[in-house]
Amino acid sequence: MDRKNGHSSVNPVQYAPHKYSADERAGSSETASISTSSESDLSDFFDFPAYYGGDGETDVTTPSDAPSPVTNTPELRPAGYTPTRVVDHDGDTPMSDAPLDHEEVQLPLIWPNIPGPHPRRDSSILLEGSLSPPSSPSSSAASPPTSPTVLSPAADMRLDVRPLAVVPQHKTRILKDRRKTSNVRKIGSCYYCKMSKQGCGEGEVCAGCSKRPCPDRACIRTSLSKLTPTRFFRWNWNNSNPMQCRDVFTGGGMQNLFISCSESIESRCVRLEAVAPPNPTDFEMKGQRPRWEIAIQQWVEQQIRADKRTDFEAEMDKLLLELDCRRRAGGRDNKGQLLEPLLSKIFSMRCMWRIWSCERLVFRERPGSPPLPFDDRFELIQDSLRVRTGRRISELEREIISELEVYIAQKEPKEVSPGPKPTRGAAPVIKWVLLWHMMLLYRQSIHWLLEQQQTKATTTETLADPDDSGRHTFRENTQRLFEAIVVIYSAVFQKATTVARTKDASPQVFEEDRELYAIYQRAWRALPEFYRRVARQVSPADNLFTAFIVTKESEILAARPARK
Repeated sequence: MDRKNGHSSVNPVQYAPHKYSADERAGSSETASISTSSESDLSDFFDFPAYYGGDGETDVTTPSDAPSPVTNTPELRPAGYTPTRVVDHDGDTPMSDAPLDHEEVQLPLIWPNIPGPHPRRDSSILLEGSLSPPSSPSSSAASPPTSPTVLSPAADMRLDVRPLAVVPQHKTRILKDRRKTSNVRKIGSCYYCKMSKQGCGEGEVCAGCSKRPCPDRACIRTSLSKLTPTRFFRWNWNNSNPMQCRDVFTGGGMQNLFISCSESIESRCVRLEAVAPPNPTDFEMKGQRPRWEIAIQQWVEQQIRADKRTDFEAEMDKLLLELDCRRRAGGRDNKGQLLEPLLSKIFSMRCMWRIWSCERLVFRERPGSPPLPFDDRFELIQDSLRVRTGRRISELEREIISELEVYIAQKEPKEVSPGPKPTRGAAPVIKWVLLWHMMLLYRQSIHWLLEQQQTKATTTETLADPDDSGRHTFRENTQRLFEAIVVIYSAVFQKATTVARTKDASPQVFEEDRELYAIYQRAWRALPEFYRRVARQVSPADNLFTAFIVTKESEILAARPARK
């Protein structure tokens, strides 16, 4: 091999001539004549010299698209055509088209030939959803800003590049005072401003609550879940005697008692097994709690149905009972509809509370027999029932409070459920029932403690702690929960139109249930008298309740405009 200036030489290879027969020569002549006649017509579309010149020497860089015919006839070649020799790859031959060291290598054109300025291949065209390549700060700072490359419609169609999707831009919220907003977010907005969707201020009392009655009690920034004590037996603050953990009597053996909350013969009795101490049976009755809980709930249901009172509290208990019965019968339980699952938990809590707060229990030897007062033999039975129901109330309270916050914050659904009966307007009714029952339960518990403390009844002496610290802690926690729900209620029903719309709910909201609708209307008719009774009772526990709800709604129900 001879190398000089980057060239190589290859010895040519000689080919022996081939002799053709007469038929082959005739066929070649015919082919040549046909090609000659059609060359003038198709010369603009087909390279005839390259096709028919296949028997000569070709360039190694130009591949042949079709095999060249073998013939001895004269071949048609363009003017100025110079045949080259066939390359022998076993040797070296000079190649005229080989690039030199000092020449620039011309790469093949693989980018489409687009008229106009060409886009940069690295960053101008991006796939949809891909990230743009990062640019170094030095290069971007040194280079002048360039105008974006605009492709013509024809070029866009040629490249088949889809335009990038437009990412929606969220509206940036402009803060008037960043420091103030940061401080409010740290301490949290108060319940009234949060439920009213108003801007809350910083400090212990915000600017809005400072204009309302009882500002130091109304500006509540702590959530209901945090206000609820984490103590498992919060409602058993008076459980100091371990013997209260059993249903015991001092007569010895075992005896079946029929306990009732009322001396009326119509009052239903609950069957209770009393055992004499010592007995190793644990009070919790593992695996049997649903049985006694259902028994107590059925017992209280009968007490509610047999109640002849027509005041607001009694009518609200009947309304809650009927709502729970219809839910258990297979009613709707969709979100925002009439039969909210939270109602069942509140009803169960209400039933436990009626036993927990009962001042006097009576027992009968058999159903229908005259009621007998509790004597020394059964001195611990009532306390045992109070402990048992208090444990269940403590469990239900935490569940209800956590779910109540989420439910109250929901907006009323704009779309009604499918069906012929429209149910729009059920959400305010359910919120009204839920909030009122929680307020009544906490308010009645506080007043029960105050009455027991003032009268120093026998039950109070049995339940009281030596230092009375448990009673005081329970009352303070219950008072804060009561006031928080009062503030939430006043924010949800702050407008007179909302109160009127809730009061005048149509029977369609109750699915045309006339009995349920009648109980609801009776509760609203008894509400003004309840407000008048609260106003006559001067109690520090009702200060916030009177200022936020009683005074305002009394004016609304009396058809007078409420003062702002």
